[in-house]
Amino acid sequence: MALVTFTWAVHVLYSCLLFVLVLVSVSADVIVIIDNKTVVEEFASMPSTFGYPIPQDGISGYLAIASPITACTSIKSPPNVSGDPNFFALIQRGSCDFDLKVLEAQTAGFKGAIVYDDINEGLFPMTGKTYAQDVLIQSVFVAETSGLSLMNFVYDTPDRFTITLVPNSLPLPYLIYFYTFLSVIILCLLLPAIFGIAKFIRDRRRLRRIRLSKDHLKKLPIIKFKK
Repeated sequence: MALVTFTWAVHVLYSCLLFVLVLVSVSADVIVIIDNKTVVEEFASMPSTFGYPIPQDGISGYLAIASPITACTSIKSPPNVSGDPNFFALIQRGSCDFDLKVLEAQTAGFKGAIVYDDINEGLFPMTGKTYAQDVLIQSVFVAETSGLSLMNFVYDTPDRFTITLVPNSLPLPYLIYFYTFLSVIILCLLLPAIFGIAKFIRDRRRLRRIRLSKDHLKKLPIIKFKK
């Protein structure tokens, strides 16, 4: 019983830790700005695990749709604009790994990449193996609906929208609440487990004291009954 309680406590504690880590993990926002001052839209995103991290003050630039849009092969370079502004490639998920997509954007001259989901899933950090070490630019992952909406804010629209990638994390008060909640959960799970293990050990010792040793068992008389 104690072993079952302890195993259950470990599983619940592990699930709670994963839940809290996801909540407090760093995320990012994709902000659409017009006239360099007015925020038009904000989209939640998740930074990739490769490439340079997004600076605290963010990184801004114009948006261009990758061609081909999946960016699994070489894509067109960003528009040639005076002043050499930053350009982000808007890329669709699918057909190849994330690190290859972002590397193709980097090779084409983009300063960042926004990969949007091709199915209705939750956000998660993009990972890569083969080309991850070669990626230097920043990249984020957004939902499918966000990616489709971002197509309305590409560079060749008359309004010249600016895209800004900024890091984002939970405010300090929320972090305090989560850590307090986690501490309470740990205490609630560990204390019953500790008491259960202690009771199990105590009961085992008590049974050992009650049982006869092998030497005592050998000294007991053997009585045979005849039919």
